[in-house]
Parts: sequence; structure tokens; C-alpha cells
Amino acid sequence: MMDRRAEAALCGLLMALLATFQVEAQPNGNRGRDSDIQSLLHRDNELSAMGMVDFKFTELIDTKALLLGAKAGMIINKRFLFGLGGYGIASNVQFGSGPNGGQPLQLYGGYAGMLLGGVIAPEQVVHLSIPILLGAGGVEVSDAHYFPSFADSEFTIDRSAFFVVEPGLDIEVNVTRTLRVGIGASYRWVSGADLTTLSDADLTDWSGNFSIRLGGK
Repeated sequence: MMDRRAEAALCGLLMALLATFQVEAQPNGNRGRDSDIQSLLHRDNELSAMGMVDFKFTELIDTKALLLGAKAGMIINKRFLFGLGGYGIASNVQFGSGPNGGQPLQLYGGYAGMLLGGVIAPEQVVHLSIPILLGAGGVEVSDAHYFPSFADSEFTIDRSAFFVVEPGLDIEVNVTRTLRVGIGASYRWVSGADLTTLSDADLTDWSGNFSIRLGGK
């Protein structure tokens, strides 16, 4: 279950995203009956491709960890993000101890999914971006000393898939018309991990983010 602070943060981000959509969807003058229905995908909308490299500094099982990720998709009217994103554990995450020799266990894994979001005041040099990732992932727990008498003794003792929701809030800076850098925070909420060695709470936590985005002029 999410704690109260996480629920409040998620609600606040969703309200800000909805407000962005409502402002953009306001009709501009009288264009006839065809303009009565506003839509994101329309022949008059401005579409541009974007790609992003993202670094997340977080905790997994109370251990500092680095997640390396990438996002790709479309930006609609410079304000709406739509695409795919994914992250993987890029640092050494060890915890607990295995049954043989008391050596620590190793965590591997990652997650990916659909990217939705909005950008507030993209024409300003400094502006806000609100990304939300909805998807799934998987982790496995390995014991590097499971078979102590063999040189290659690593053995996976636990693995599971899970569902993930990760809303975030980033401050972006327009370096050029097509290059942007950003810093921010996100909350990774994991549910459904069926592991004997870990719980959903061990994989759920806040992240500090640094991103580099190309495209979306």
C-alpha cells in the first residue's frame, strides 16, 4: 500500500497534469463545428520525436542504487508526452546473506512501460515536466556462492514479475531548441512482487533524477 505522503504526491502530480491538458484543450476562437471537439491527435497538431537518457539515484532494500534508463516517443504541441520508457539496475545491489557461507545475495532487474506526461510552459527557458510511467518489470535474487565447490557457483534462488507506477516532477532547462537537461524526483510504487526474500516495500521508494532529452523542438 502507498503511504499518505506518496498518495498526496501522486494526486498532486495527476491534478497538475490534468490542468495542463485542460489549458491546451481550450478552443481558440470560433472555427465552426469541427472545432467543437478538441483532440490530441489531429492533423493541425505539431508532432515531434524525442529521446531521453535518464539516471535515477534511489534505494533498493535500503541500499543506495543507480538505475539507468531511456525514453522515446512523441511530443504533441510541445506540451504532451507519449511513448515508452524503461530502466535497469546499473549498480551492485547486495543484501542479506545466502544459505551457504553467509555471503550477501545479489539483486538484478528492471522495469519498462508506457510513458505519459505533460510539459508546463515549454517555451520558457526553465519549465516543468510531469512524466508518469505505467508498466511492469522483473527482479531476480542470485546467490554467488550457492555451490561453494564449483568455480561458477552463482544460482538464482528467487525471481518475480511486478507491476509499477512511477509519477515524477522534473525541472527542465532549454539548452538549445532541441536539447534539454532536467533534474527532479519520482516515486516508484511496486506491487505484486512474489518473492520470499523481498517485499514490495523493498522495491518501492523515491528517486532523484537527472535527464538529457533530445528532440521536441
